[in-house]
Amino acid sequence: MKNLLLSGCLLGTILLSAQELPQPSPLGAVQQRVGLTDIEIEYSRPQMKGRTIFGELVPFERLWRTGANKATRISFSTDVQVNGEPVSKGDYALLTIPGENTWTVILNSETEMWGTGSYSEDNNVLRTEVATAASNQVVETFSMDIRDITGTSCGIGIEWEKTSVVIPVQMDVARQAEMNIAKAIEEEQENWRVFRNSAQYYMNAGNMEEAIVLIDRCLELDGSSWYSHWVRAQILHGLGEDEMAKEAAFSALELGEAGAKEKGTEFSYKGMIRSTMGGW
Repeated sequence: MKNLLLSGCLLGTILLSAQELPQPSPLGAVQQRVGLTDIEIEYSRPQMKGRTIFGELVPFERLWRTGANKATRISFSTDVQVNGEPVSKGDYALLTIPGENTWTVILNSETEMWGTGSYSEDNNVLRTEVATAASNQVVETFSMDIRDITGTSCGIGIEWEKTSVVIPVQMDVARQAEMNIAKAIEEEQENWRVFRNSAQYYMNAGNMEEAIVLIDRCLELDGSSWYSHWVRAQILHGLGEDEMAKEAAFSALELGEAGAKEKGTEFSYKGMIRSTMGGW
């Protein structure tokens, strides 16, 4: 009988420990790629519940975990600039000191803080000031997002009650892309696709001098792809060499049509190539 009771108690304990219940400040997550940088944010989301937030529940000029429970975590997969200040890639606790008109934003290397009790200035990697903005719309649940996304920048948005804060983040995408190109070429010196992809990047970036060197190397390695010749034609046009560009475009047409004929289909890019050549 005792064994039966003990077994029942143990079973009850196991069931209780596995019990899922709603949390007053549920976990939220945001993920976004900006340029070549992956940004991730994990934070807890408290609610207003009729309370005055800034200046009372969250006092002005005091360190805040920026949410509830565990301090908000933000990670960058590459080096970035936060509000104009350099920040190395990695994981950080995002802490703030709210004020009436400006907030202090802190990135701290200690990411396992619950609240701010174990906070140390020695672990700060960034401390910067950003302006607040007032909103007519009441935000009931503390919210963070990644907004104003361009190819090289974004904003980390924070909203609660009637207060909005945006932390600017910038990425040196060109430098990252050039480092990736150099690494890929070093590792795959005989891969013609690496050279074509790199040439296309420089073409789109307006660096035709670098692009022509790379596409010529691509064609030295393998000249069988119609698209490689078409990329070369566009680069030559960008260099002002329209006669050579047309020759490259005709090579692209011939290869494309021959490849389509072998498959018993039509070369669907023929009209696009001819139309583009007509403007050269």
